[in-house]
Amino acid sequence: MVLLGYLWGDGDIEKTMKISTCGGYDSDCNPSTALGVLGVQIGAKAFGEQYVSKLDRSKKWEFTDYTYDGLLAVSEKLTRQLVVAEGGKIEGSGADERFLIPVRDVEVGSLLDSSKPGPGGDERLTAEEAASIRYLPCKEWGGQSEEKK
Repeated sequence: MVLLGYLWGDGDIEKTMKISTCGGYDSDCNPSTALGVLGVQIGAKAFGEQYVSKLDRSKKWEFTDYTYDGLLAVSEKLTRQLVVAEGGKIEGSGADERFLIPVRDVEVGSLLDSSKPGPGGDERLTAEEAASIRYLPCKEWGGQSEEKK
């Protein structure tokens, strides 16, 4: 439904959202993903005030130490590092800044039949790693979380 909304939404935010939602299967992830892909294409500034006015940019998101702006900052930092680490360049500044990403041949892996998965890897956590995992289970559906160790 993501692809359906994106392709038949004609670059229109509202139309893309409606098609992805009405297609069925999932009414939150599909339209949000379709709009995420469209947003990369048309830019965040194309989204009107009705889509961003209720966003609290200063509140930390549940289960993280990030605010909205903090998440944007770390995402930009990691993206810049990745571009350079993979042989790309960042040129210019401000509105003229461009990321130059090298073109590479695609390496096609072997076809895997997901209905017949093979053996998994032999990944194991050390006792120290397992003890460091923290999780926040929900008290009940729709309720707030309490941190557990």
